[in-house]
Amino acid sequence: MKTVVLLFLFLIFPDKTLAGTVDLELALDLGDTHNLEFAHSYPYSITMINHGPDDAAVDLIAPFPLATIVSNIRADENGFLDFYFHLDGNIEQNCRIISGSGTPLPGGEAEYFYFIMVPVILANTSITCFGTYTIGFESGSRLLNFGFYPGFDTDTDLSNNVEDVVFRIKPRVIPAINGLGLMFILLFVLISGFWHLRRVKSL
Repeated sequence: MKTVVLLFLFLIFPDKTLAGTVDLELALDLGDTHNLEFAHSYPYSITMINHGPDDAAVDLIAPFPLATIVSNIRADENGFLDFYFHLDGNIEQNCRIISGSGTPLPGGEAEYFYFIMVPVILANTSITCFGTYTIGFESGSRLLNFGFYPGFDTDTDLSNNVEDVVFRIKPRVIPAINGLGLMFILLFVLISGFWHLRRVKSL
């Protein structure tokens, strides 16, 4: 996935070299990811932080040169993705989102991803993007990779740039029979048995 990201950056900024020195950090708020339901949407926020000392991506000419990449998304046999990410259009925010896919190796699966893009982040500031994600798988769990990469800056600490998150469908709960319900069932069985015995004796 990192190769795809670097290729994406070089295609957009082919004449750029390493710029400043930064310490970027990714902070996620995805809510409870272990009790999800198929086709339901859930809010998220993604905060991209620059601890400095330099401004991040300040030398790049694109209006949204930085991005968090959400990857490891797959599609089912009908082409429906496991996840759909959107920005919240009701919130005024300086973020953009685009989606893409990678060409699979022979015998492999295509991988889909989202770029959640932001403008230059000044030193010791952050930008937060708000949106929703919709669940497109019906059972089991999925692992997504979130990565906030430095582009052409030098990042002094890469350990806080990535996070892997497990998303799990809420298990179906079989309704339990309470004490009163169990008593009625036993009573029904006893009455049915009693009438069956009476019928047998009368024959």
